[in-house]
Amino acid sequence: MIALIPKLVCSMPRRERGISKKLAAFGEKQFEETGASRVEVLRVKASTIRKHFKKLRGIRFLVSVLYLDRVRVYFFSEDGVMLMGDNIEPEHYEDISNKSRLLRKFEKPTPPTELEVRMELTEEFRELLSKSIKRVARYLNESAPEFPDIYLTSENIESSGQSFGTSIDEDGSYLLDQNISKSALAEGIALRISFLSHLDPQKAKSSFIQTLSNSIAYALLNENAKEQWRQRWLKESKETSEAKFVGHFIRHIPVYKDEGFSRILTILKSSPVDTLHTHWEDILILIHDTLQVSLGTGASHTISMFCDELDNACQILQKKHVSPEIHLAPRAICNPIPLGYEICISWNMKPVSNQAPWFDLLIAEGSEKKRLTATRGGANPIEEYQYYLNLSDAFPKTTGLGPHGRDIISWALEKLGLSSTREETFAASLSFRDITASPTELAVLERLSTGDLEILANSLVGSRSRITSLIHSGGLIMIPDFNHIGLKPNLLIQGKDETVFEAVRKHALEMTVFKTSSDSFSVISAPSEWRSMLLLALSEYDCSIYPILKHSSAKRWLRDENLFPHLGEIDAWNPSN
Repeated sequence: MIALIPKLVCSMPRRERGISKKLAAFGEKQFEETGASRVEVLRVKASTIRKHFKKLRGIRFLVSVLYLDRVRVYFFSEDGVMLMGDNIEPEHYEDISNKSRLLRKFEKPTPPTELEVRMELTEEFRELLSKSIKRVARYLNESAPEFPDIYLTSENIESSGQSFGTSIDEDGSYLLDQNISKSALAEGIALRISFLSHLDPQKAKSSFIQTLSNSIAYALLNENAKEQWRQRWLKESKETSEAKFVGHFIRHIPVYKDEGFSRILTILKSSPVDTLHTHWEDILILIHDTLQVSLGTGASHTISMFCDELDNACQILQKKHVSPEIHLAPRAICNPIPLGYEICISWNMKPVSNQAPWFDLLIAEGSEKKRLTATRGGANPIEEYQYYLNLSDAFPKTTGLGPHGRDIISWALEKLGLSSTREETFAASLSFRDITASPTELAVLERLSTGDLEILANSLVGSRSRITSLIHSGGLIMIPDFNHIGLKPNLLIQGKDETVFEAVRKHALEMTVFKTSSDSFSVISAPSEWRSMLLLALSEYDCSIYPILKHSSAKRWLRDENLFPHLGEIDAWNPSN
């Protein structure tokens, strides 16, 4: 049996469809030109026309232009010819339109109500938050928390401290300013709430934890959104007790991203609600000092190429080789003699409090602790500064840096009485002697002697020729600064014999030497195999060996991170600075 397919029957003849299209164009033009709230194209019955317009005949279509207080109606014949136009009362027109067929309508969209706007924004933000919760959970290597209750409000929520326009109720629900939810900061807000959802609501209200949530957002935002977040964050944090933590996280975000934040979250879940800021500062220092960045082949090449440029101020300024993760940057070591003073080394029982020392070492001597301090003025002036770095044989392991084997082969050859050489990554020295320098050069030297990276960056832009002149005349040297690759000062060697110096140089990955007329003091970084071979080699010489317990260097004569920089300080040596 063949199924019969019914033909589609057009409800309006083709000729009439053409007229309707013509009238629709007329109606649309009226809508655009008159500013009416609505325009309708109607097909009316003859009986309707006879009832309401007894003297009119042959009317088939109406084009009605509706204003707020009146209705203008244009009458058209069956052929689509306009016959006349007239104003009628809105109530009169309503009765006509109810008995007519609406062919086309043009009207201004009805603006949504405040409630509808809030509901739409809430739904959009919930979708963004759902993605952010999964993203933050992966970042922290944690299970995703329960989806929090989110409420948007048109009322202005005062943004205090680190809140970014959000508040947390006792039950863990979040109240959010709807203007913030549709701003460029929305993604950051969703990320910070995603982190806070991992914690008890009472803990989440803590100013430190709020700061930490903003750090998570800063870490995960793309570059454009990151900069907007950063500007708002810095503005909100000025003159607050959280400023030190904000500066810390902005500088060290690349270091925390792998394990740091997950470790902090573990501590947060176990810590009391009222943990004081001073405790968190100590905790951050402890966690930060244990974090390491994987030093791959690319990173090693970047460090080597950076070191090759350190004798050329123009090359340094171009910032071709950067690595924010390890804070790779230049350090300026200045000759103090042209400035009219000496830097002297002394053993002290207590920290020097009346001035910022050039460096301060806390060391162990048996069961006792001693301090080696370098300050301006004293009885044992430093005559020469030397720096050596050798990363050619080092690679990262879970336990720290390990050797590829070239240094081990070199040590083995020396056991056989065969000489061998190590390819150094960088070496530089500076004799502290008087030099000829102009007053402007001395002013530059004075500024650079502070060790401030921002001053160095600005001086390379504004005083590059003077810096070049000072490098050539013996006024200063440029050496590398970096952190988080597993290389830290761990031994202090004190000795007179030059052979001690050579023995140390063959077994250390990094060495900073301060030579005086009586002794040389070498600050050594020699992890794992290098440390054991160094101690074995030094057993043949008359020298003193001290483990370094702690070190600081406000003038950056030793590698020393500024863990809590002031807001607005230069935070990395990268092309944007």
